[in-house]
Amino acid sequence: MHDYMRMFNNSCVVFFDGVCNLCNSSVDFLIRIDRKQKLKFASLQSEYAKNHLTLPEKELLSSVVFLKNKKQYIKSEAAVEILKEIGGFYKFSGIILSIFPYWFLNIFYNLIANHRYRFFGKRETCRIPTEDEKKRFIE
Repeated sequence: MHDYMRMFNNSCVVFFDGVCNLCNSSVDFLIRIDRKQKLKFASLQSEYAKNHLTLPEKELLSSVVFLKNKKQYIKSEAAVEILKEIGGFYKFSGIILSIFPYWFLNIFYNLIANHRYRFFGKRETCRIPTEDEKKRFIE
């Protein structure tokens, strides 16, 4: 097992579409609000994602995935769990959102996800973390 894999096995990992502008902006936002640096990040296109996620490829690239304690959360459930993990006001927001059934929240999630490239654009290559961000990114 690679050292970086051992280091991140017990972490909370946010997997995101590395070429999606909306997804990358969301990662920027999470890095900014995660003051305790609980979250690690990996692109869905990475080898780490291929080795650690069990979702079908079609579903994989259309969803944010949150891996916490070896459990996978997708779509709106992932977003809610990420907010809860950050704590403070964001935890409260996640708790409020979790009152709604995930099938209902996923209607809105899918609407945005299915049109994200058209509305927000797409990069030619996956995100390259800055020097300061490198310790938060896997692969």
